[in-house]
Amino acid sequence: MRRNQKIALARFRISTQELIIEDIQNGPKRTLTSTAPAMTHAAIRKLVADSVVAALEAQAATMENADNTNRNTEEREALELANLCPIMVLNSKKMMEAFIKGLPRSIKGNVTASKPQTLEEAIKIAQRNTTNDKNYHNNHNNDHHQQQNKRQETFRAYAATPTENRRPGSAEIKDFNS
Repeated sequence: MRRNQKIALARFRISTQELIIEDIQNGPKRTLTSTAPAMTHAAIRKLVADSVVAALEAQAATMENADNTNRNTEEREALELANLCPIMVLNSKKMMEAFIKGLPRSIKGNVTASKPQTLEEAIKIAQRNTTNDKNYHNNHNNDHHQQQNKRQETFRAYAATPTENRRPGSAEIKDFNS
């Protein structure tokens, strides 16, 4: 780019920025299309204040009424809701039964037999039984491998015994491992 073109581009950018700044300072231009007279902010505030005062006076008059059934309704509504929807109100016994119902058979019997009083006790018992069950299965696999080794040792012991005086079908077998 030549020097003159750079100067022209810089002037264009500056003029564009000046227009943007001017628009920001003056704010957007508004045109009214309505023929209705505009309300001032003071008139709007007065309308809102009057309606709030009227609503508060009506509520105060209602609360002063001695036969008011709307006074302190929260507790009564909660009791009515509990009576109408017993399933919706949580019961620790029902929660404990649902928890035990979802356990596997091997753990369910142990948890039920221990008769936990709270849900926390049932959870602790189930966790303990789950851990014991996992350990049992791990040891069961280890015992299986150990038994294979014992069988091999027994076979070696039989193979190492002399067969001079032994007849086929005799019941005398010596176990040298014990």
